[in-house]
Amino acid sequence: MTQSLRLALGIVRALAAHGVRDFVYSPGSRSAPFAYALDACERHLDIRTWIVLDERDAAFFAGGLSRADELATPDFTPAAHEPRPVALIMTSGGAVAEMHAGIAEAHHSHLPLIVVSADRPFEMRSVGASQTTTQAGIFASQVSMTCDIPADTTADRALTARVGRLVAAARGWSATDRGPVHLNVALRDPLAPASAGDLEKILMNEGDPAVSATRFFLCEREPVPWRQVVDPNLRTVMIAGDGAHRDSAAWAERAGIPLLAEPTSGLTGSSAWIPHQQSILSDSDVLSQIEQVIVTGRPTLSRPVSRLLARDDTRIVVVSEHTEWPDVAGRASSVVPSLCDVPLGEGGEWRDSLRERSGYADDALDPEQFSMLTVADLIWRDTGTDVLVLGASNTVRAFDLAIRTPAQASVVSNRGLAGIDGTIATAWGCSANGARVRAVMGDLTFFHDASALALRGGGALSIIVLDDQGGSIFASLEHGQAPQSMYERWFGCAQSVDIESLCRAYGWSYCAAVSLDDVAEALALPIDEPSVIHVKLTRDADGMRRILTPSRSQKTSR
Repeated sequence: MTQSLRLALGIVRALAAHGVRDFVYSPGSRSAPFAYALDACERHLDIRTWIVLDERDAAFFAGGLSRADELATPDFTPAAHEPRPVALIMTSGGAVAEMHAGIAEAHHSHLPLIVVSADRPFEMRSVGASQTTTQAGIFASQVSMTCDIPADTTADRALTARVGRLVAAARGWSATDRGPVHLNVALRDPLAPASAGDLEKILMNEGDPAVSATRFFLCEREPVPWRQVVDPNLRTVMIAGDGAHRDSAAWAERAGIPLLAEPTSGLTGSSAWIPHQQSILSDSDVLSQIEQVIVTGRPTLSRPVSRLLARDDTRIVVVSEHTEWPDVAGRASSVVPSLCDVPLGEGGEWRDSLRERSGYADDALDPEQFSMLTVADLIWRDTGTDVLVLGASNTVRAFDLAIRTPAQASVVSNRGLAGIDGTIATAWGCSANGARVRAVMGDLTFFHDASALALRGGGALSIIVLDDQGGSIFASLEHGQAPQSMYERWFGCAQSVDIESLCRAYGWSYCAAVSLDDVAEALALPIDEPSVIHVKLTRDADGMRRILTPSRSQKTSR
């Protein structure tokens, strides 16, 4: 048995001993010892391996996989447990660099990914060897811990303990935030066993294939009494963004305060939730009445929310368990990990007035118009979905503007960096436990991750492409005032790709939708095979503006 194979086997066993059950492996030569190790360990340890060819997709797939336990709970609320650690294994050189976008997303979304990169031994570094670069430290601040393992390291208890430290750091040990860590492993030739059963023999000859692991008891952060940080004399709203604290809805309901929540907050089923937060916060009359805001999660979807949180005359209380808490303007008066001892409140006229304002936005949404907003509303109410994955840019914002009923599924979006990278791969990862997943995204987001159509997860995935020919989000911003020809070249960037042919090439079923009835008919089909619903839309920046700022006639009519 070669040193490299023993080392790879020792690392896989140590990861499994410290609670890692899922391994995402991207094939390569330098990482081959891990392939042999995983192949042997799958038969003796409680692990499963997902093979993903493209490293960028592997990172986003692992992010979805890390969330999988939290999704599709019976009451569609965030589960009480934390995201699970997932190990990513890849070969040396450019393969490691390809991971960077997904690792950065996991860092800002606090997902515990353990990156295990195979590397060349020291004698091959900085001498012009093929597929060799400086890998230790390549992720910089996007990982909380990096460990560089030399090629001659013995697979012993010390190695197991070192791996345990990395897993503990990924899960958020002590003051360190939960998030990715990096284990860079130098492997020297030979990289293959002399016979196929060599690793099997080691596992069987040692009796118990598992290894002894350190038990880590992660530090709990104590909640702070409500009255210690919340002023009861101020008119208050709660703003909930992505990753909101799971008890936020209960706090708002008991305190009797309005809850304005983004689609991925997990709180739209609360009786305190008031839809159309962007529209409500675009009303100057409402803004003038808000005196205190409790922020939970990471709100990133709207300028009205950002403007509110930057005001000098509003008291801000932030609830966050992470050191990167949301306070862009530096206005927070208090930052707490959690709240307790919430007093019973009435809410009354203040909450009712915001519900009335939410109704104006309902009136501004024409249910007969075929637009991104009406399609978003239709998809949101679909009952045949366990998990709804929303693409970045205009898609998730359309849902934020349009939704008006509790979510029928667990809702996920990559809001860590809020980019269009890896959305299809993330959706496949979310399906790992057998969930039925719908992923909704714009045409550019779909094209950006088209290679992930080759993946398969543990469940079923249906993709809905909201195709309005390019980057329509810019039309609703100041860039929409640019001359049409300039806008199309520099911002619209429509792609001349035949979506139907692309789907067929990857073995996906395809259907086009050119009306709300077409969309409803497609949604009624079971999610039992990889499928794409291609929704052909026209840009409707004016419709988004109308729902943001309903006219006085609509208000009067109510």
